Amino acid sequence: MILDTEVTTSWNPTTRKYYEGLGYRYTKHNEKFIIKIGDLMESSALRVHVACDGCGVPGFIGYNRYTRQYKHNGGFYYCHACANAKI
Repeated sequence: MILDTEVTTSWNPTTRKYYEGLGYRYTKHNEKFIIKIGDLMESSALRVHVACDGCGVPGFIGYNRYTRQYKHNGGFYYCHACANAKI
């Protein structure tokens, strides 16, 4: 599960239209701004604070890896140790 509700990212040409479409106001290139976790692009490599649904151990993982594992595991995120034990 994701522990944070918001993350800080910065404006870049690739994601500008996406975040403006969600209602975020553009300030300037490379300037940092805060967004809700649910608004992150699924392909975002931004690291998010997570906890394993198996053992509860907290850690950090790229959002794109988290969403891929979450979908693959039927709505759960497992750390490396728990995933190996599950296999």
